[in-house]
Amino acid sequence: MQTNDQSRGEPGPGESSLFGAFSGLSELVGDRRGPDGDGAHSHAVLRALVDHLPVLVYAKDVECRFIMANDEVARAMGAGSARDLIGKTDSDFYPREQADEFLEDDLRVLREGITIINKDEPRRTLAGETRWILTTKVPLRDGDDRIIGLVGVSKDITDRKRLEDERDRYIKELRAAAANVRTLRGLLPICAHCNHIRDDAGYWHRVEHYVQKHTHAEFSHGICPDCARKLYPEAASRFEAEERKRRRDGGGPPEAAPI
Repeated sequence: MQTNDQSRGEPGPGESSLFGAFSGLSELVGDRRGPDGDGAHSHAVLRALVDHLPVLVYAKDVECRFIMANDEVARAMGAGSARDLIGKTDSDFYPREQADEFLEDDLRVLREGITIINKDEPRRTLAGETRWILTTKVPLRDGDDRIIGLVGVSKDITDRKRLEDERDRYIKELRAAAANVRTLRGLLPICAHCNHIRDDAGYWHRVEHYVQKHTHAEFSHGICPDCARKLYPEAASRFEAEERKRRRDGGGPPEAAPI
């Protein structure tokens, strides 16, 4: 769980564009008259903004009771409509332990004037599913700068959280794989006659043994055409004749000698 707390008047770099978009919402909630004194028009603007934002938007009084919410909040809390939330608290909808967690944050905002920015927290739905919610809460003040409530906005980030978890898992797996990779570096002393390799202790090893010990490579043994002609001339001659015939007949690339 992450949270970014800022004192009033000191927004920090963690503020999201979402927070900036509703920064003036608390003023509209606290004073619906608007600059032109047209309370009805200001309230209509506020209502349209709240209802059409694809996030959970709400306001509470100093008793932590809902005084405003949109339908997104109602759906998340299992209420019939946003109006059904008015005058209610989180404890009327959420289990006690979860409601107490929300209440603790609300009281910090209401009593201390703390602004909570981008707090991601798990929230269990009525269907038993765990969703991750990103929440911001700011104090709601009157004309005398007294706190009279709070305004909050929350966004479901479950899909983003799932992608981040998958990314972290892949990074962990890649780091583990990289830690197990062994490579050969530097000069390898090799015999010009038998091709054995000398290790740091001065012992000589066959090439395949040395490579298998110092890397993850494995060897499968066969025989090259030059060696086949020297060691098995009759078999090599027969195989090469068959290969020439196969190529004339339109066959693919030559195969390794079956010896």
